[in-house]
Amino acid sequence: MASESQAPVGLPLKLGYAAALSAHFLLMLVILSITFYFVFWLGAMAFAALAEHFSPGSLETPLSGLGPMLEAAFATVILHVAVLGFLTYRRLRFAKLFLVLISVGTLSLVAAYYIDLAAVLHFNGWYPAGSNPKPEYPVLVITPGEQPGSYQARVIQWSELSQFCRENPGYSFLVPDGEESALEAQLPRHDLVWVIQHQQENASGPMSARFEVTRLGNGRQKLVVDGSWYRNSNASVRGWYEADAHAVYPKYFNEGDTYGIYLRDTLLLVAALNLAWLSIYLRRRWKKGWRPFQPPLENEPQPLGA
Repeated sequence: MASESQAPVGLPLKLGYAAALSAHFLLMLVILSITFYFVFWLGAMAFAALAEHFSPGSLETPLSGLGPMLEAAFATVILHVAVLGFLTYRRLRFAKLFLVLISVGTLSLVAAYYIDLAAVLHFNGWYPAGSNPKPEYPVLVITPGEQPGSYQARVIQWSELSQFCRENPGYSFLVPDGEESALEAQLPRHDLVWVIQHQQENASGPMSARFEVTRLGNGRQKLVVDGSWYRNSNASVRGWYEADAHAVYPKYFNEGDTYGIYLRDTLLLVAALNLAWLSIYLRRRWKKGWRPFQPPLENEPQPLGA
């Protein structure tokens, strides 16, 4: 009877203790993560500047930045080892776990950077476009010219493609045989200086464009189209797609921030691997009888770390 009367009281106590412990853990993790971010990136810039000072031109390629990246990671881990060592001495909960997370996180960040770099180099910066590519994705459209049998080439952004096709019902996405050179000669080849000098900031078309075409065996064509616009932060975008007469099938795109998209996906991959490893570790500890959220007994000595 006594155990039954104590059960309702013990459960809220354990739940409250678990909630308080979780909040404490998350608060400390946020603080350590913020300090880790600032210390690492300030350290990376400082070591990179030092390396460039002693050896000018030493950071011309991304791979040559490995030294400063590892030095910044090492300095970050050492600093947090000292901080967490002091906190462990002061009997802070989860101090050892924080140390593991910071060490793994630092190594993961460095690894993600170079996995991302290897992926960008391997795929030449091309990234899958999906069925609905970015608004500035360039597409080559062929319309009838003013003279009979002639053609007009335009490079249109994806966001404006539907409207342009409605206004030009004679459009086609296929390059006529033997017309490649004549059509490419129609496309603009200006730079940013020319656009500013001629006050073309509000021009609807690209300031520079070009294309490459490969004829496929299924009646389609593979096109790689480059377009540079003054607006959209002077966007320069490359589109790789297949086309038939009245349909475009986007495959890949390549632009200035493609590197950032690769880095985002690589960080998500590395984070997923770290979470999987941590889940397996915690599951094995749980099976061995470890209970991190169990309230300590009244006279039980406190551990030095997690």
